[in-house]
Amino acid sequence: MTHDRYDLGATSEGDGATEQIVHDLRERVRDLNRATAGPPGLTMPATAYAVLGALASAAYGLDQTLRQLDEFLLREHREHRLGHDHGGDLDEVLDAYSRAILHARHLTSGLGEAAGHAQSAIKSVNGRPRPDDHRPPLSNATPSARPELDDPGPNVEAPPRRQPPRPRWARSRGKGA
Repeated sequence: MTHDRYDLGATSEGDGATEQIVHDLRERVRDLNRATAGPPGLTMPATAYAVLGALASAAYGLDQTLRQLDEFLLREHREHRLGHDHGGDLDEVLDAYSRAILHARHLTSGLGEAAGHAQSAIKSVNGRPRPDDHRPPLSNATPSARPELDDPGPNVEAPPRRQPPRPRWARSRGKGA
């Protein structure tokens, strides 16, 4: 498809801004890839949790973008405002395009769902200090306004965990059950 931003009827400012947004998106993804390659951009599980949540949200947003692109081109075709550079059959081209867009939408929806599941799976994960990490623990690095509350007191061992009760249907009713 040729760029038609030089046509008199094209809204080059609006289309140019749209192209800049998608260019910026591509660059931000590259930045994210560099940031998540390891320290210092990725040192805590909470960061991974936040990234997964944002990726899930972004994937669902990309589904909307793909749908809007599809609706735009199909509307333009219905109103006879599209042509083919080589005189080809637009119906065939747009049919293949629509199938590809539908596939991409399924993939982005799947990405959003999977990233959301991954985020949910790690919601209880927390980080522990590494042996080679010489930073003070967060509790020592940020003392409270009331220092008397910072004293942990005597080291008291937590009571042992009890197993949760089994549901009635899971209890055996006798031998061999």
